[in-house]
Amino acid sequence: MRKYLANPDQGRLDTPTLLEARKFTPVETAHHLGVTEATLANWRSEGRGPLAVRIGRRIWYFADDIEA
Repeated sequence: MRKYLANPDQGRLDTPTLLEARKFTPVETAHHLGVTEATLANWRSEGRGPLAVRIGRRIWYFADDIEA
């Protein structure tokens, strides 16, 4: 489990660490992976592809998931 996704002591999201993690927008992620934004959206709806997290109104992809 990624250390920035959960606080193992309390079993909940560790928000300050989550917000500080290196992350990319869907545009940056699509460019990095060589796919379109629409493909990323389809993958999100199907539960495929890199982990996508909504923070507020924005979608983010974490660098550890993309560069793995």
